[in-house]
Amino acid sequence: IDSDKRARECLENRSRELQCLLSTSTSERDVACDERDNLAKSNANLLAKSRKLSNERDIALREKEMTRLKLDKIAASFEADYETVRAKTETLLREKNDLQGKITFLEASKASVENNADRILQRDNAIAGQHDRLKTSFKMQTMKLAELQDEVNQLVKRLAQLKEENFQLSRENRSLKDNICSQASEVQYLDEPSSKKRAVFGFRK
Repeated sequence: IDSDKRARECLENRSRELQCLLSTSTSERDVACDERDNLAKSNANLLAKSRKLSNERDIALREKEMTRLKLDKIAASFEADYETVRAKTETLLREKNDLQGKITFLEASKASVENNADRILQRDNAIAGQHDRLKTSFKMQTMKLAELQDEVNQLVKRLAQLKEENFQLSRENRSLKDNICSQASEVQYLDEPSSKKRAVFGFRK
């Protein structure tokens, strides 16, 4: 009877120990399940964030490429305009030099005509018999002088216009150069690493 009692007590003690172990295992299993669920949620959040960042990066890269293409097109247009203005400037400079040469020639012709007029007047005073012929010749020389003077005045006006056009073209040329430098700076900024851009705007990766 004592042995049966001891055996029963031993079994009861063993049963209580097994129940404690089962309770402990169940609690550990529940904790492990909770941790697993939390990890799964965390992984899902990280995956969603990763996909979002990947999409944002792809969008940024596409926008950067589109901006670079636009800037290349603008730079090409400015370059073409610059070449056109430069060609016009060279043409105007050549025309200016040609007109300056013509003005010099006409001024020399004017001086020659004035000298001829003076000599005709002297001869007119010395030779009374040739007065009418010299008077007519003087009038003709005077008319020619007036015509030459008108031509000189027109050329001087044209030269002033060319100078004004040359000044305007020089301003446009400087403006085009400034615009090209500005666009090149923007292109260089867009080509910088994204980390430097975020540093400029105060963002962190």
